[in-house]
Amino acid sequence: LKQNEKGISKKFVQVLVDKHELDTDPWPQGGELLYRNGEPIGRTTSAAYGFTLGCQVCSFE
Repeated sequence: LKQNEKGISKKFVQVLVDKHELDTDPWPQGGELLYRNGEPIGRTTSAAYGFTLGCQVCSFE
């Protein structure tokens, strides 16, 4: 009920990182900034390799 009255205070987004060289690129660990148009808009909360998806999956807050 509080959420209906006050609205959503945080949004979580999942991003698929498909242009990632698994052997040479650094793996996201959490805490990395997410940029849009040169401005930081979020921070990685978790990241893992999605074997079914075949790419990195990152959650952002």
